[in-house]
Amino acid sequence: MYAVCEFGGHVDLQAKYVYANGMLLARYDASPTDTHYYHHDGLGSVMGMTNESGNVEQSYFYDDFGNSLGSWGNVNVVFQHMRHNLAKNQ
Repeated sequence: MYAVCEFGGHVDLQAKYVYANGMLLARYDASPTDTHYYHHDGLGSVMGMTNESGNVEQSYFYDDFGNSLGSWGNVNVVFQHMRHNLAKNQ
């Protein structure tokens, strides 16, 4: 397990991300203090996010080839479909 931090323009902590087994598990926002948990499909693509209470905050829908079919919610997600992560690593 490891963590990655996101900083703003003045070295202000924006968010911390927690990874395990190569998958993004959680995001902890610094201001306002908020926690988001990532939910993945079998490929590892982000299918949704829930908050600390278990309420769904964001959902993503893909076709069989990883093309976006839409989404709903109000959480900005940096990593979505696994295809994008794989392309960045090649």
